[in-house]
Amino acid sequence: MLGHFDQRSNYPSNIVHFLRNSPHNTDFNMHTKAIRKSVLSLLLQIGKDSFPNEFLAQLLHANGIIDDIVIIPGTITTPVSAYVRDDVRPLMLNLAGTAHSHPNGVIRPSSTDIRSFAKFGGQCHLILGPPFTFDSWRAFYADGSVRALDIIEDDAGHII
Repeated sequence: MLGHFDQRSNYPSNIVHFLRNSPHNTDFNMHTKAIRKSVLSLLLQIGKDSFPNEFLAQLLHANGIIDDIVIIPGTITTPVSAYVRDDVRPLMLNLAGTAHSHPNGVIRPSSTDIRSFAKFGGQCHLILGPPFTFDSWRAFYADGSVRALDIIEDDAGHII
């Protein structure tokens, strides 16, 4: 018997409970407050390169700052969707949320996006669209409501 699964993350409930309550895990429940400019720039470039198809990435954070992404191998993309199988999604302690593109330029979440936000977990989800510039993206909470997300310059001498 597999046991109960957490409805938000699709991981076994006992694992999610352990991760959320571990004193050694400072990132699992941390509020994401900013994204590094280089990471946002990379996401925008991936959006351009993937056009006319969508792309999907997981966002990782440290100390509340999105500082890395994971593109999951085997992600299936089309002009109207990006899909990744549940069994290949890595369990990330420092998951901030997701980023994906809307090649049609509509930078707001669909009902499918909101279900996907809840499935992946995290509390910061980005949608990017053409022309894939610093003015053509938005951040959302898992419920689909717009949220603020600061862009911070990369630290001098810090290689990301």
